[in-house]
Amino acid sequence: MERIGLSAYREIKPKQTRPMEPGDVTEAAWPAMPDCLLPLPPALDQLLVIRRWLELTLARVDERIGVVRAAEEERAHIRPPPRWWIEYGIGVSRRPDRVHTGACRITNRGKPATREWVLEVLRTVPSAIACPQCRPDSELGLLDG
Repeated sequence: MERIGLSAYREIKPKQTRPMEPGDVTEAAWPAMPDCLLPLPPALDQLLVIRRWLELTLARVDERIGVVRAAEEERAHIRPPPRWWIEYGIGVSRRPDRVHTGACRITNRGKPATREWVLEVLRTVPSAIACPQCRPDSELGLLDG
């Protein structure tokens, strides 16, 4: 099949259409589309190849639409991470061990907490420390004073 460059598209003039007549149902049902948008080859085998390529492309697009929709639905069901996180120790006492920001991924043990609860734990529990990586104490303003 012959490839047509961009300059060839500029040279193609839109098809001249005749005025509609009362018996022209097809002209009324379909708006006129200039041939310069998609020049098609005259040979049947070439047209069938183009049709098959369009079918395969449409299948790929449909598959991608399904993947994107599933990802959007999954994102809609996922809750945002908590702002604060308290990690508890192992054992019977299960005392608060470390305080993290919600974005810290050092551990998955613990529970979400409010700002007030995190401040209270850091002030009242002597064994509880702020995570040295995510530094919640600086975000809480405890290091400023």
